[in-house]
Amino acid sequence: VAITHKNSEVLRAADTLVRLHAAIGSGAVSLEEALFEEASDYISRRKVEAWSKKSDEAVIGEILSPACYIKDAFPAALYLAWKYARDFSGGIIANANLGGDNCHRGAVVGSLLGASCKVPLKWRAGLRVLQGDRELEFNRAGEDGMGWSQEV
Repeated sequence: VAITHKNSEVLRAADTLVRLHAAIGSGAVSLEEALFEEASDYISRRKVEAWSKKSDEAVIGEILSPACYIKDAFPAALYLAWKYARDFSGGIIANANLGGDNCHRGAVVGSLLGASCKVPLKWRAGLRVLQGDRELEFNRAGEDGMGWSQEV
């Protein structure tokens, strides 16, 4: 990140995102718990509970800017990850529908939701991945998330 973004706030957000992934990746805490433990500089339980009483458009559009400026974009992404912590599809669709610079938020929202809850088959079907010199296609039968098996 430091190569492309020489901004201390962006670096701090990137560090927070890495710590969030480490926390949820270990399985020791839920995404919601990790957000309050690792991202307390950006969101708090009090804020997200108050925001959750409003529409997503009111939170990201009125309270927080939908633009990509890290000051609002990172808290907005973390809020969506908190709100949709158990609903991968709902979270990425809500982010896309909010418009603005949703690709930046989407990278954060999608990575956190993908790491913390099951990604529905409809989002995985047809994906391909390189493993060494082999290209693998997602096996539709692998509903457990371990379906990378069919060599293409």
